[in-house]
Amino acid sequence: MASISFVLLIAGGIAAVAVVAGVVAIAVVASRREKE
Repeated sequence: MASISFVLLIAGGIAAVAVVAGVVAIAVVASRREKE
């Protein structure tokens, strides 16, 4: 059962990275719009 929790941990890490990347992308777009 340890393998299942390990897979969930990896999936959670990937999801966290995806969320952070999305927030950064939105912040970059917002900053670009403000500069213009």
